[in-house]
Amino acid sequence: MLGIALGVAALIIVLSVMNGFQKDVAGRMLSVISHVEVFSPDGAALPDPQRTLNEVRANPEVIGAAPFIGAQGLLARGETIGHLAVSLSLSVKTVSTYRTRVMEKMSLASNSDLTYYALKNGLIQ
Repeated sequence: MLGIALGVAALIIVLSVMNGFQKDVAGRMLSVISHVEVFSPDGAALPDPQRTLNEVRANPEVIGAAPFIGAQGLLARGETIGHLAVSLSLSVKTVSTYRTRVMEKMSLASNSDLTYYALKNGLIQ
C-alpha cells in the first residue's frame, strides 16, 4: 500500500514539474519568436519600412516591433557569410548553419540554385 502511495505521489510531482516546465518553455519561445510579420501585398520590399514600423508601434496592443531582412534574401543577393554575420550581429557559424539548413529544406545544392530560387520568387531583383 505504501508503494502505491509513493508511486502516485511521485507521478503527481513529476506531472506538476513537467507542466510548469512546458509553460515556461512555451513562454520563453513566444517571447523570442515574432507573432506577426508585416509584408507588402505582392511580397516585395515595403515601400516605406519606417512608416510601416511607426504605424505598427502606434497600436497600443503592440509590445515591440523591429524591422528585419530575410536571411535568405541576403544570401541570395550574394552577401558573404562573414558580411551577413556582421550585419545581423550573429556568428559566422550561426549564419553558415542557417544557410545549410535553408538549402537542405529547399533541396538546393549551390549558391547559384539559391540565387535562381530568389529571383524566380521575387525575393531579389
